[in-house]
Amino acid sequence: MNDADNGVVEMAVSNGIVELSSTFHHIPLEQRTTLFGLTTDADGLSYVGNNAIPPYVNVMFEKTKEDGAVEYVGLLNGKFLYPEDEGQTKGEDVEFGQMESSAEFMGSEVEGLEGVQTIILGLDEKGKTKARDSIYMKLFGKAHPDATPVTP
Repeated sequence: MNDADNGVVEMAVSNGIVELSSTFHHIPLEQRTTLFGLTTDADGLSYVGNNAIPPYVNVMFEKTKEDGAVEYVGLLNGKFLYPEDEGQTKGEDVEFGQMESSAEFMGSEVEGLEGVQTIILGLDEKGKTKARDSIYMKLFGKAHPDATPVTP
């Protein structure tokens, strides 16, 4: 912060690391092995140990609004920690377990923008997918699986 004549004339702001806490009903074992950097042996068993090194990943979440519009949140260059896994022995009622995981995202450069970017936000009105498709392309370098192919 710079100070002139006892008044603020300039401030510096840093957004730094973005922390994410998420709860999942289920993550398939194959995806957990990749997401959390687990070791797999010849028998197909996955191991959580001190050698588990999660890879850097980009992720995308969507939030549906009351009017049917969808807001998308893309997070760049982060790592997930192995989740706490809740389970319960069989009882009279059916209860689904949950997995709670946390991640930290440090961002990365995005083509056409200056500096490191950590979050990408977009909004599509009901029935539209322009923001979804654009964010997905920036995060993963390929078309969204449900995107309509563009014909020349």
